[in-house]
Amino acid sequence: MLKLYSRTLLASSVSLALDIGKDWIYTNFMDKLKFAIFALVLIPGLVGARKRECLKNLKAQDLLNLQYARVEGVEPGLLSLDLYIPRRKSPCDLRPLVVWVHGGAWARGDKANNVKFKVKLFRDSLGYVFSSVNYRLSRKSDYGKPGHIQFPTHALDVAAALRWLIDRGPSLGIDTTKIGLIGHSAGAHIVAILGTDERILRAKGLTLRHIKCVASLDTRAYDLPKVIRKTRRFFYFNAFGNNPELWKEASPLYHVEPGKHIPPFLLVRRGSRLSKQICDEFRSKLEKADVPVTVINADGITHRKVNLLVGAQGDTLITKKLIKFLRKYLEPGE
Repeated sequence: MLKLYSRTLLASSVSLALDIGKDWIYTNFMDKLKFAIFALVLIPGLVGARKRECLKNLKAQDLLNLQYARVEGVEPGLLSLDLYIPRRKSPCDLRPLVVWVHGGAWARGDKANNVKFKVKLFRDSLGYVFSSVNYRLSRKSDYGKPGHIQFPTHALDVAAALRWLIDRGPSLGIDTTKIGLIGHSAGAHIVAILGTDERILRAKGLTLRHIKCVASLDTRAYDLPKVIRKTRRFFYFNAFGNNPELWKEASPLYHVEPGKHIPPFLLVRRGSRLSKQICDEFRSKLEKADVPVTVINADGITHRKVNLLVGAQGDTLITKKLIKFLRKYLEPGE
């Protein structure tokens, strides 16, 4: 594993421990110091350590711009999420959680983009808690400058958001044993790497067992070395740099192995011959590792249309199959 990649993950773990400490109130400096030492040593044991009461408000709620992490010099909105909680029957009527990760070539986009129909689908129709997440972006204007955001920061931020939601599960109406990740375009890559590379989750005190299913809606970034060498598109260099070793580290394809508890995947297959080839190779690798895979063949529609169809009234190409996939893995036996 690349030294830079390892250092980023380690630094993120330390930051996580300190962030957790901010939720606690201590009366003097020594108590704060003792807690910081405790947190750094016992990061894995902190998950779920604080018991949360169930959410008493039973009405549907829109909780917007909730900041899940704080990083000095970073705009709070980039480290925030929107949460849509369904109407429930009782305080401890906990619901599955669907986390949506937006696209935008890792350089642009926002959690509020094209989310209206998704809220209606996931919260109002299926009755899930739905969260749309922001993450730090690889701004083109910052390319080549010190501190330019690149992989694995995007995925680490989404993992931090997931950790924040899990920590507060019952108090937000969330059943933390039933979590699905969905992303489109760059977001499809982010959820795919979170669903295959356990090291990123581990940096936030999580494991692949926390994720019950992943829907990766139209990306060819499963194999970055191949797609970068074939296309030479700037936005890949902008988000993943110039090091072929890091490209491989950032590619979900190269993290698929049997016995890792990789969750079931749904993939959207469309686009160019190269895009389909990479999707097919990723599907094959998952199947060889005994990971259940559902594929939606979406020839005839555009990359943008894939996103717009999620939750669109009357859609049978994407929405119908996505609902079936989610119900299978988030509502087993119901």
